[in-house]
Amino acid sequence: MAKWILSNIPLKIGSVIIAILLWFHVISERWVFETVNAPVRFQNLSENLVIVDIADREVTFLIETKVKQLILLNLFGHPFMKVDLSNVVQGKNNIELSKNLISLPSWRPLDIKGKISPEQLTIEIEEKDEKKVPVKVIIKGTPQGGRFVKKITVEPDSIVLIGGKKRLKKLKEIETDTVDISKKEKNFDVTEQLIIPDGGFSSRTDKVRVNIFFERYVTKTVIGVKIVLKGIGDYDVYPETIDVTVEGADTLLGNLSRNDIKAYVDIKGNKKNVIPYFNLPEGIVFKSCEPQRVEVKLRE
Repeated sequence: MAKWILSNIPLKIGSVIIAILLWFHVISERWVFETVNAPVRFQNLSENLVIVDIADREVTFLIETKVKQLILLNLFGHPFMKVDLSNVVQGKNNIELSKNLISLPSWRPLDIKGKISPEQLTIEIEEKDEKKVPVKVIIKGTPQGGRFVKKITVEPDSIVLIGGKKRLKKLKEIETDTVDISKKEKNFDVTEQLIIPDGGFSSRTDKVRVNIFFERYVTKTVIGVKIVLKGIGDYDVYPETIDVTVEGADTLLGNLSRNDIKAYVDIKGNKKNVIPYFNLPEGIVFKSCEPQRVEVKLRE
């Protein structure tokens, strides 16, 4: 038995291959129907015009063919529909679609059956124009260690968009993909994709370089800030100075002195438990003061 199995191996392998090929030939000669989706390719659009809206970018149709042609079509065929735009005008255009516009591979048989869907294509045309728009960086998340975003720069900070003249007028900026700054502590830069909006817009620039700079929030207590009385009358305030705790960027608080903080109390007669108010440099936030209340007395 083993001798029979091992004898004439090349002949047996060849016989199996021939049998498989014959089986495939018989099977692939069967006729079948198949639904095909084909992209629409536009031709001959004037250089001063642009498509700003289109209802469908592909068509669907039914073909009748043999299995072997269907296999070739799926692997190498890539059918498409050619639509001529040489006669379109600005505004909405309705273009009738027909089987004759479909480009199929040269091998046959491969026949289109029934109707094409859609049977009509509606496209909107505008005059082409260009506009320079700023780039807006979109960020999400919160950095670590009490840090905040001090500055964001982008290179380039604006790009030229190409599109329909009317639609370009409404466009004020273009956004980037979202930059995640979660758990970041150090300054960093990243290349981000631009989000080109729908509506026939395009640009020669599709990416930008985003630079993000962080700064750290800190608190600082400034000792001996003098209280200024505001109003009419001969009064004194007790105590004359207070300690003020503020919060802000590290670079802002580094050189902050008592002379940079203005503390005020309004004169409204002899009063205890008067709460001071403050005038602080831009970017600095009041946190607390000690004492929290002062006393206003008529000078003796």
